[in-house]
Amino acid sequence: YIKIPIDLRENPTELLGLNTREFIYIAYKTEKEFRLAERDIEIINNLLEVENSYLPAASEDYKALSKEKKDLRLNFDLDLLALLGNILRDSIMGPIGDVYLLERQDMLFDIVSVLWRKYLSPVPVSYTHLTLPTSEQVQISVRAGSLNK
Repeated sequence: YIKIPIDLRENPTELLGLNTREFIYIAYKTEKEFRLAERDIEIINNLLEVENSYLPAASEDYKALSKEKKDLRLNFDLDLLALLGNILRDSIMGPIGDVYLLERQDMLFDIVSVLWRKYLSPVPVSYTHLTLPTSEQVQISVRAGSLNK
Protein backbone atom coordinates (compact mmCIF):
# COMPACT_ATOMS: atom_id res chain seq x y z
CA TYR A 1 0.00 0.00 0.00
CA ILE A 2 1.14 3.52 -0.72
CA LYS A 3 0.21 6.01 1.99
CA ILE A 4 -0.93 9.47 0.99
CA PRO A 5 0.14 11.86 3.78
CA ILE A 6 -3.14 13.74 4.07
CA ASP A 7 -5.10 14.07 7.29
CA LEU A 8 -8.79 14.11 6.52
CA ARG A 9 -9.47 16.42 9.47
CA GLU A 10 -7.22 19.07 7.87
CA ASN A 11 -4.85 19.51 10.81
CA PRO A 12 -1.79 21.69 10.22
CA THR A 13 1.22 19.79 8.91
CA GLU A 14 3.29 20.56 12.05
CA LEU A 15 0.80 18.51 14.10
CA LEU A 16 1.03 15.45 11.84
CA GLY A 17 2.58 12.45 13.55
CA LEU A 18 2.18 13.68 17.13
CA ASN A 19 1.07 11.03 19.63
CA THR A 20 -1.50 13.39 21.13
CA ARG A 21 -3.84 13.25 18.15
CA GLU A 22 -5.46 10.55 16.09
CA PHE A 23 -5.12 10.79 12.35
CA ILE A 24 -6.91 9.20 9.44
CA TYR A 25 -4.85 8.56 6.34
CA ILE A 26 -5.72 7.52 2.81
CA ALA A 27 -3.78 4.69 1.21
CA TYR A 28 -4.05 3.05 -2.18
CA LYS A 29 -2.78 -0.11 -3.73
CA THR A 30 -1.83 -0.77 -7.33
CA GLU A 31 -1.09 -3.92 -9.23
CA LYS A 32 1.79 -2.27 -11.08
CA GLU A 33 4.50 -4.57 -9.74
CA PHE A 34 2.39 -7.65 -10.42
CA ARG A 35 1.79 -6.62 -14.04
CA LEU A 36 5.46 -5.81 -14.57
CA ALA A 37 6.53 -9.15 -13.11
CA GLU A 38 3.94 -10.92 -15.25
CA ARG A 39 5.43 -9.41 -18.41
CA ASP A 40 8.97 -10.19 -17.22
CA ILE A 41 8.09 -13.86 -16.76
CA GLU A 42 6.41 -14.12 -20.15
CA ILE A 43 9.40 -12.55 -21.93
CA ILE A 44 12.00 -14.60 -20.05
CA ASN A 45 10.11 -17.88 -20.61
CA ASN A 46 9.91 -17.23 -24.34
CA LEU A 47 13.55 -16.16 -24.46
CA LEU A 48 14.42 -19.46 -22.78
CA GLU A 49 12.46 -21.36 -25.44
CA VAL A 50 14.37 -19.56 -28.21
CA GLU A 51 17.67 -20.26 -26.44
CA ASN A 52 16.78 -23.94 -26.08
CA SER A 53 16.03 -24.17 -29.81
CA TYR A 54 19.51 -22.83 -30.69
CA LEU A 55 21.81 -25.48 -32.15
CA PRO A 56 25.57 -24.96 -31.72
CA ALA A 57 27.62 -25.64 -34.86
CA ALA A 58 29.41 -28.60 -33.22
CA SER A 59 26.22 -30.49 -32.31
CA GLU A 60 24.85 -33.51 -34.16
CA ASP A 61 21.48 -31.79 -34.67
CA TYR A 62 23.20 -28.92 -36.47
CA LYS A 63 24.85 -31.35 -38.87
CA ALA A 64 21.40 -32.80 -39.64
CA LEU A 65 20.04 -29.40 -40.73
CA SER A 66 19.32 -28.81 -44.40
CA LYS A 67 21.89 -27.01 -46.53
CA GLU A 68 19.56 -24.00 -46.90
CA LYS A 69 19.24 -23.55 -43.15
CA LYS A 70 23.00 -23.87 -42.72
CA ASP A 71 23.62 -21.30 -45.48
CA LEU A 72 21.16 -18.88 -43.87
CA ARG A 73 22.53 -19.72 -40.40
CA LEU A 74 19.03 -20.57 -39.19
CA ASN A 75 20.14 -22.93 -36.43
CA PHE A 76 17.22 -21.92 -34.22
CA ASP A 77 13.43 -22.00 -34.42
CA LEU A 78 12.43 -18.94 -36.41
CA ASP A 79 8.78 -19.21 -35.29
CA LEU A 80 9.81 -18.98 -31.63
CA LEU A 81 11.93 -15.91 -32.40
CA ALA A 82 8.99 -14.27 -34.20
CA LEU A 83 6.75 -15.10 -31.23
CA LEU A 84 9.27 -13.52 -28.85
CA GLY A 85 9.38 -10.41 -31.04
CA ASN A 86 5.59 -10.14 -30.89
CA ILE A 87 5.64 -10.58 -27.10
CA LEU A 88 8.28 -7.85 -26.77
CA ARG A 89 6.20 -5.54 -28.95
CA ASP A 90 2.99 -6.29 -27.04
CA SER A 91 4.71 -5.78 -23.68
CA ILE A 92 5.28 -2.08 -24.39
CA MET A 93 1.79 -1.40 -25.75
CA GLY A 94 -0.85 0.49 -23.80
CA PRO A 95 -0.63 2.45 -20.56
CA ILE A 96 0.99 -0.36 -18.56
CA GLY A 97 3.35 -0.83 -21.51
CA ASP A 98 4.54 2.75 -21.06
CA VAL A 99 5.24 2.04 -17.40
CA TYR A 100 6.92 -1.25 -18.35
CA LEU A 101 9.18 0.49 -20.84
CA LEU A 102 10.21 3.10 -18.26
CA GLU A 103 10.78 0.55 -15.48
CA ARG A 104 12.47 -2.18 -17.53
CA GLN A 105 14.25 -0.32 -20.32
CA ASP A 106 17.68 -1.67 -19.35
CA MET A 107 16.45 -5.27 -19.34
CA LEU A 108 14.67 -4.80 -22.68
CA PHE A 109 17.79 -3.27 -24.20
CA ASP A 110 19.89 -6.22 -23.00
CA ILE A 111 17.42 -8.75 -24.42
CA VAL A 112 17.18 -7.00 -27.78
CA SER A 113 20.99 -6.73 -27.92
CA VAL A 114 21.36 -10.47 -27.31
CA LEU A 115 18.73 -11.26 -29.95
CA TRP A 116 20.44 -9.01 -32.47
CA ARG A 117 23.95 -10.28 -31.78
CA LYS A 118 23.14 -14.00 -31.59
CA TYR A 119 20.21 -14.50 -33.93
CA LEU A 120 19.79 -11.63 -36.38
CA SER A 121 23.21 -10.22 -37.25
CA PRO A 122 24.74 -13.56 -38.38
CA VAL A 123 21.90 -14.09 -40.88
CA PRO A 124 23.02 -12.85 -44.30
CA VAL A 125 20.41 -10.26 -45.25
CA SER A 126 20.80 -7.18 -47.38
CA TYR A 127 19.68 -4.03 -45.63
CA THR A 128 18.49 -0.98 -47.51
CA HIS A 129 19.38 2.24 -45.78
CA LEU A 130 17.44 5.38 -46.46
CA THR A 131 19.61 8.45 -46.27
CA LEU A 132 18.20 11.86 -45.58
CA PRO A 133 19.59 14.74 -47.58
CA THR A 134 22.11 16.93 -45.84
CA SER A 135 21.37 20.58 -45.25
CA GLU A 136 23.86 21.45 -47.98
CA GLN A 137 21.97 19.32 -50.53
CA VAL A 138 18.69 20.94 -49.48
CA GLN A 139 20.15 24.45 -49.92
CA ILE A 140 21.46 23.54 -53.38
CA SER A 141 18.08 22.15 -54.46
CA VAL A 142 16.30 25.24 -53.09
CA ARG A 143 18.66 27.53 -54.99
CA ALA A 144 18.18 25.47 -58.16
CA GLY A 145 14.41 25.62 -57.72
CA SER A 146 14.45 29.40 -57.31
CA LEU A 147 16.61 29.80 -60.43
CA ASN A 148 14.15 27.77 -62.51
CA LYS A 149 11.25 30.13 -61.69
